[in-house]
Amino acid sequence: MTADFKMNENNELYSAMLPALKQAQFGSFLILPFQFEENGFNSIWADTNLVPKNITTVDLNEIARSMMSKDGHMSIGSCWMVPRDVLFREMADVPLSGKQVSFRADTDSCSRSFSLTDSWLYMFHSQVAFFALGIVFDEIETLADIVNLGGVSSRAAFSYEDENGRHAFSLAAWIEQFASKAGLQPFFSSRENPFMDVFTETLAVIPERFTDMAVMRQAAFNLHLMIPFTKPVTDNSEEDVRFIYAKADEISQTYRWATCITSQTESYIVADPEMDLGKQLEVRGRAGLPVVMLALYEKYTCLHYTDVIAGTDLRHLKRIQRLKREMLEFQAYGTIAPANFSRWYNIRLIYSALLELNGVPEAIADVDHKINILSEYQRELESRRADLLTNLITAFGIVSILASVLTIIQILLGGDYALWNALILTVVVMCLVFFLALFHRRN
Repeated sequence: MTADFKMNENNELYSAMLPALKQAQFGSFLILPFQFEENGFNSIWADTNLVPKNITTVDLNEIARSMMSKDGHMSIGSCWMVPRDVLFREMADVPLSGKQVSFRADTDSCSRSFSLTDSWLYMFHSQVAFFALGIVFDEIETLADIVNLGGVSSRAAFSYEDENGRHAFSLAAWIEQFASKAGLQPFFSSRENPFMDVFTETLAVIPERFTDMAVMRQAAFNLHLMIPFTKPVTDNSEEDVRFIYAKADEISQTYRWATCITSQTESYIVADPEMDLGKQLEVRGRAGLPVVMLALYEKYTCLHYTDVIAGTDLRHLKRIQRLKREMLEFQAYGTIAPANFSRWYNIRLIYSALLELNGVPEAIADVDHKINILSEYQRELESRRADLLTNLITAFGIVSILASVLTIIQILLGGDYALWNALILTVVVMCLVFFLALFHRRN
C-alpha cells in the first residue's frame, strides 16, 4: 500500500506547541534479538562485568516483576544494566574512552552525530535474549538513518573520532561482538542487516505539557515516523498503530506523555520542565523497557519453538515429549495476561498493544497446535510399536504352542496305556467343567 502523506497546515494548536517541540531532546534503545545454545549463556561474564538488576518498577504488578527476578518462583529470565564505560570497554575491538570519542552516522547527503549511553541486556530461559543499545542524538533524522525503518539495510555508514583521527566501524559487528561474550548469537543468522529486526523504543523530552490530545497524538506519530516535528504528517497506509496517553491532570487539564506503538516501534514523548534526558532515559530503561521486553520475549520464544519443531526428527519421541513439556511450562509460567500485568490501565494498554501488533496470541496458538500434531503422531507411533510388540509376542506364543503340541505327541507316541488314559480323563474333565460353566451362565 502506498503511503498517503497529508500536511496538517491549519492546526493552530499544533503551531502553538512547535516552540516547545523544537527544543526536543532525543534518545533511543535499539533492541536486537539474540539466541543461545542450551546452557550456553555466560552468566559468570554477565554478573562480573555488568550490573544485575531486578524489575522494581511499580508500573508492573508483583506477578510481572517476579517473572524477571532471579529469586522469584516464576522466574523466566534475568536482566543486567550495561553502564556506558563498560559498553565502551567490552564492545569495541580496542577499548574506547567515552570522553574522547564521538560517533557519526554518515549518509550520501550528510553526517550526523550520536552518542552511546547506558544499555540493557535481557536473558530468558527459553534461549532467547535481547540487547538494548542506548543512544542519544540531537536530530530525529539520525535515528532514521541508523534504523531505516521498513528498509532492508541501514542508510548510514558509521565512524568514530578520537585523538588518533577518524575510524570507520560496523555498529552491528560491535553489537554482535559484545553479545558473543555472553554466549549469544544473532537470532536470524542469515540476515545481513540486523537492524531489519530491531525494535526501536524512542524517547523525546520536551519542556511543556500538552494541552490538546490531537496535538499530542500528532507529535507521537511524527516521532514514530522519525520525521521532524516541524513537518506534521499523517500516513493512512499505517493501520498497525496504537496511541496511548497519560491521564489528564485534574487541575491544569494537560497531558504529560503519549506513546505511539507499532509492531517495531514504541515512540514515547514526555514533558519534563527540567529537560533531563539522562533521567528520563533511566526511567524508560527501568520502567518502560520491561514492558517491551516481556512482550518481545513471548514473540521470539514462539519463533524459537517454531524453529526447533521444524528441525525435530519425528522419530525422536523423547524430544517431542520435552518440547510439549517446555511449551506447557511456557504457557503456564512464561506468559501473563494484560489484566494481570499492571495496576495502571494505560500500562496494560501498552502491553496489550505490543502483544496484539506482534501477533503473540496467534503465535502461541500456532506453536501449541503444531506440538499437538506432533503429539498425535507420537501416539500413533507408540500404538504401532505396541501393536508390533503384541504381534511378536503372539507369534512366539503360537510357535511355543506348536512346539508344546509336538512334544506332547512325541511323549504319547512313546508312552503306555496309563499315560493315554490320564490324557483322555483330563480332556473329559475339562470338557465337563466347560459345559457346566456354560450351563450355569445360561441359568
